[in-house]
This record gives sequence, C-alpha cells and structure tokens, in this order.
Amino acid sequence: MDIRSDRQKGLSYVELGRKYHMDLRTAKRYAESPQKPECTLSEPKPTKIDPYKQIVDEWL
Repeated sequence: MDIRSDRQKGLSYVELGRKYHMDLRTAKRYAESPQKPECTLSEPKPTKIDPYKQIVDEWL
C-alpha cells in the first residue's frame, strides 16, 4: 500500500492526509493496518419525502 510505504519513508500523518486527500486519522488507520481496510457502504437512509413520494409521482 502506498500509504504504508510513504509512512515508512518518514511522512507524517498530516502529510499523508494531504497527499491522499483524507483525514489524518484515516491516514493513520490505513498506515497502521496490517492489510488494506475494506470499504463498506451503508444502506441508503430514508428521506423525509419518502412517505409522500408516491403521491407526488401521481401528481406529476
């Protein structure tokens, strides 16, 4: 992983975060993890209009 190799070269977590466009805590977690962390997506959250969506679609 590039983040781990850059960390071993002496880059700080702040520098890693700037380089890879992520928070320094995320860069730290990636640099210290033994394997590549898996990205998991959560289920879409319901919106306030969901209960009325069918009615609005009928109007249109």
